[in-house]
Amino acid sequence: MGVTVIICAGAPHPALELIPTYLDSADQVYFIGVDRGAYHLMQQGYPVDWAMGDFDSVTASEYEELQAYCQQIERVSSHKDDTDLELALAYVSQMPNMTACYIFGALGSSGGRLDHLILNLWLAHQPRFSSLIPRCLMIESDTVVQFFNPGVYQIQPGTNPQYLSIITMSPVKGLSIQQAEYDLSPTDFDYPKAYISNEFIDTSTPIQLEFHSGMVCVMWVKECEK
Repeated sequence: MGVTVIICAGAPHPALELIPTYLDSADQVYFIGVDRGAYHLMQQGYPVDWAMGDFDSVTASEYEELQAYCQQIERVSSHKDDTDLELALAYVSQMPNMTACYIFGALGSSGGRLDHLILNLWLAHQPRFSSLIPRCLMIESDTVVQFFNPGVYQIQPGTNPQYLSIITMSPVKGLSIQQAEYDLSPTDFDYPKAYISNEFIDTSTPIQLEFHSGMVCVMWVKECEK
């Protein structure tokens, strides 16, 4: 059986209400709480199979609650080279039969630090995560992010996105976008390029994405309510 991993990172207000959306076809689910993300999971009534981090974002009493609640908890030093989320992903990358990894609270779209956001997007460039990242989604209430290696893909509309943004994370060759509101013929780029606010033609027609080298980030985006 394949294992679906749910990671809750420490950004404020993770969209944990969306978790059931991603578990319909899951055989086995493993919940990981990263620092305060473990407390978020606990507050919402989800199990925490493994909690890890330096836990500098929780109080002493909250940490005691986590110790009693979590199946396993690991506290690491705050003086380290990796972030807590990097350590969690390193662990997940070694899990056998891991088929999908859904990461909540990594983008901080409803609050959080800009440097954390940049670091978490750049996780896709780390060679140690090269086999893991294509199986990951970063999920917020208004944004879903997935990274793609070279190939041909049918990008499905997902859950009522208003826009689809296609962003090159590196130089790319042969980037093509078809069956979208705004198509792009095969084009090479020597620098990162963002094609934002594209749209699906309708809810049943996927957008075809193709490129031959480099890395591409796809974002399904909903406009924030004002």
